[in-house]
Amino acid sequence: MQSTKIEWATHSSNPIMAFNIHTNKRGHYCTKVSRGCSNCYAERINLEWGNKLEYTAQNAKNIRFELNHDELKKIRDFKKPARVFLCDMTDFAHDLIPDTMIIKLIATLIQARPWVHSLLLTKRIQRIAKLFTDPKFIQAIFTEIYGELPPATTQELFGTPSSQTVIRLGLDSQSPGAMFQWPPQNIHIGTSIEDQKTLWQRGHYLAHLTRAGWTTYYSLEPMIGPVDYENVKLPPVGPEVTTLDLPRAPYFTNYLRGTDDTPLVHGIILGGESGQGAVPLHPELPRTIRDTCIKHRIPYFFKQWGHWLPVENTKTPAWQHGGPPRDWPWNEIDPRIEKDPTEPWRYFALGKTQTGNTLDQRQHLYIPNRDCKNITQQEWLQTAKEHAA
Repeated sequence: MQSTKIEWATHSSNPIMAFNIHTNKRGHYCTKVSRGCSNCYAERINLEWGNKLEYTAQNAKNIRFELNHDELKKIRDFKKPARVFLCDMTDFAHDLIPDTMIIKLIATLIQARPWVHSLLLTKRIQRIAKLFTDPKFIQAIFTEIYGELPPATTQELFGTPSSQTVIRLGLDSQSPGAMFQWPPQNIHIGTSIEDQKTLWQRGHYLAHLTRAGWTTYYSLEPMIGPVDYENVKLPPVGPEVTTLDLPRAPYFTNYLRGTDDTPLVHGIILGGESGQGAVPLHPELPRTIRDTCIKHRIPYFFKQWGHWLPVENTKTPAWQHGGPPRDWPWNEIDPRIEKDPTEPWRYFALGKTQTGNTLDQRQHLYIPNRDCKNITQQEWLQTAKEHAA
C-alpha cells in the first residue's frame, strides 16, 4: 500500500501477485479484452519491473497467482482515512483468479475501518455481478471472517436485490455477525468502458450491482468513442454483447437513473489516453458526459486530456482548455488527423502533465460517492477525518 498520484484515490495497492513459474519473478498478469487495453500501462511496467511476461493468453500457462496477505493487512489496519485503488496492475476478476482468492480479498477489505474505502475496477463485471449476488459466495465471505456459517435464519437474506436495506446478521449485538453488512459500505465497484460497445457489454451488470446496494462507478479511461448512457438500445445478442443471465435483473434503457429516479451508478471518472500510441480525446466526448451527469445528478470526475491537447483550428484559438501559450507553433499536430481547414480541432502532443484537466475553463473533480453528492476528494477526506476523530 502506497500513496498514489491517481487523482481520485489517495493510495494504491496490488495484493494479487502473478509469479513467473520459470523464473519465480514476482509481477502481474492480465489479458486484453477490448480496445481500451491496447496501450496497457500495467503491461509496460510489468515487462520492465515485474515478471517480464506480456499480457497475452499464451502466457497464462507461465504464471501462478498468489495473494499477498501482508499487503491486505496494511489496508485492514490502516488508521487514517483513505481511498485505496486496488489491483490497478491486473483485473481482480480475471478468469484465472479463483473465487477463493476473491473471497479472501473481499473479506479482509470488509474488516477495514469505515473511513478506509477500497476501490475495485474490472472489465469483467459480469463475473462480479454473479458472485456478489450469489448467496453461497456471500456466506463464504462471512465464514472467512468469523470462522463459522451465518445464522440459518439470516441466510435467506443473502443476495436480496435491495438498495434500501443493508443486511445485518444477528439481532443480538453480542453475536459474531452483528456487524456484518452486505453489501459492505466501504467497498466501491467500478467497471471500465471506452465506447458504446463496451457499455452494451458491461453496463447492465453494473446497474444490477447498484440495484443490489453496492456503491458503483464507471471509468471511461481511456475514452475512445462516444458513449450514450440515456438511450441504451441493445443490439441483438451476439459476440459483442453477452446475455444478462442474472436473476431479477432487468435491462435498463438509461444507465444513470432508473424510472423511479434512484441512481444506477454513483459517479463517472473520465480521461483521455496517454503513453505511446495514445488516441486523442475529442472535446465533445467529455462535454457530453459532463452534461449528462449534471442532468441526472451524477458526480463527474474529469481526470485528464491525456497525451493530446485539443485546440481550436483557428488563427486565434480561444484557449479555453488551458495549455500552451498563444504563440505555440503548430508543429506537433496528430499525424493521424487530416489537415482539413474545416476540422474545428487540432491536437498537440504535449504529454498528460502539460495537457492538464481543464474543461471549458474549469476542473470537474467530483468523486463517486454513495449519496451522489458533488464532493471533491479533499472534502471527503476532511469529513472522514472528523468522523474518525
